[in-house]
Amino acid sequence: MRTFFLGVLLFAQVGFGAPQTEVVEISKVYAPNGYDTNDPTVEITLAGTFPTACYYKASAEFDKRGHQIFIRQLAYKYEGTKEFCGSTKVAYTNTIGLGSLEKEQTYEVINADTGAILTTLEIVQAPAPLENPDSVPYAAVQQVSIWKNTASKKNELRLVIPMRNACDRMKMPVDIDIQKNRSTLLVRPIVESVGPSKACPDAPFRYVHTEELPDTVKGDWLLHVRALGGQSFNQVTTLE
Repeated sequence: MRTFFLGVLLFAQVGFGAPQTEVVEISKVYAPNGYDTNDPTVEITLAGTFPTACYYKASAEFDKRGHQIFIRQLAYKYEGTKEFCGSTKVAYTNTIGLGSLEKEQTYEVINADTGAILTTLEIVQAPAPLENPDSVPYAAVQQVSIWKNTASKKNELRLVIPMRNACDRMKMPVDIDIQKNRSTLLVRPIVESVGPSKACPDAPFRYVHTEELPDTVKGDWLLHVRALGGQSFNQVTTLE
C-alpha cells in the first residue's frame, strides 16, 4: 500500500508541475521622493493588470546599470478552467526593494522588455552624521489606513503606533508630503521623548493618530509610510 501511495504522489508531482512564469504588463511605477544615499534599500511600487484570474503574482526582476534601473514583473500562469479564469483583468501591485543607491543622482526606471522609461527616481545626499541609519527617529508604526469619514465626507489617514511610556509622544504636525507629480503620500511619523527616562517607567500603550486629507488628493495614490528600523508601509489606494 505504501509503495502504491508513493507512486501516486510521484505521478501527481510529474503530471501537475509548477506553473510557468510570464512577463506581465507594468502600467505605472510609484517612486517616492525622499530617499537618500544612506538608505539601506530604496523601494518602488509597480502596478498593472493580469490578463485573467489564472495569473498569480510572482517576483519582479531588476538590473541596475549606472543611472538606469531595468525592471520586469513576472506572474505564474495556471492552466485553470474557462469558468475559473474568465476574461476579467485583475489589478496587482508589487513593492520591490532595489537595495542601496549610494550615488546622488536621478535614476531612470525602464521597462526591461520595451525600453520605455516608466518614471524617474531621485536620490539625494544623506545628511550627517552618516553613521546613523536614519536622519530622524521614526515611529514603530503598527497599522496604516485611509478611510472615508461618514460624518465629514473627508478622506482621513489613520496611524496606529505603539508607545513605550507616557514620556513618548508624536511630533506634531505629522510630516505628510503630498507628492502630486508622484501620486504619492509620503508620511514620516516621528516620535520624541518629553521627559527623563527615570521618570517614565515602561507603561506601553497604543496611540492612534487620525488626520484629514485635503480634497485635492483624489484618484490613485500610493500611501508610503516610513517606520522604525528601515521599514515602510506601501498601499495603492483609490481616493474618491
